[in-house]
Amino acid sequence: MGTYYLVEYVYSNNPLDPWRVVQRSGWQAYGNGAKADVAWQLTADPGVHYLQAFVADKAGNVVTAPGLEFLNVQSGAVSVAQDEVKIYRITPDADAPVTVRLEVLSGNPDLYVFGENAIFADGLDTAVEEFSFTADGGIYQIEVEGYQSGSYRLEVSGGGVRALPDSVGLDARRRRSIITLSAYAPTTEDAELPVPPAVTGPAAIGRVMYLPYIEAAE
Repeated sequence: MGTYYLVEYVYSNNPLDPWRVVQRSGWQAYGNGAKADVAWQLTADPGVHYLQAFVADKAGNVVTAPGLEFLNVQSGAVSVAQDEVKIYRITPDADAPVTVRLEVLSGNPDLYVFGENAIFADGLDTAVEEFSFTADGGIYQIEVEGYQSGSYRLEVSGGGVRALPDSVGLDARRRRSIITLSAYAPTTEDAELPVPPAVTGPAAIGRVMYLPYIEAAE
């Protein structure tokens, strides 16, 4: 390994260009090529954050499949503007009970939950909106949308399963899930990487490819 490059994204609220870059590390030296821990301070934007990790060898050849992980930032009360959407994503264990609870502190935020065998789009004007389900694997998306501007507190925890009546539907307020509007996750094209530095030394000429060396035993 020669260098690494980290990119942090948040949801942009623009379905045509869904992921906004909020931080870049720039190309950083990887040290002696051994496994290394890197400290990274996330921005304070509420919702899901993606971290994309690129690496390059000493000749400047960049990996074609970067690492990609997501995690959620949530701290106390969160403000949401009218028609703004905050999205969160979770990956609960299969068959695990999950409860999503939205406490409305002001205004009129709405809760939506989408995932395998779990759809919640109540659209009710209540002080607390809560949905419980049993996870069936995969990624579940939680959305808080500002039907009117306001603030909320969101909690996700284990809990019992509450069956929803058949009358609960996706057209309560004619909203659509962000999952149908935006890219699933950032792609390599979203990163717009600069050319990595080559660290092979001043004598290097042309393109260098690193291959494993195997010596046959006699």
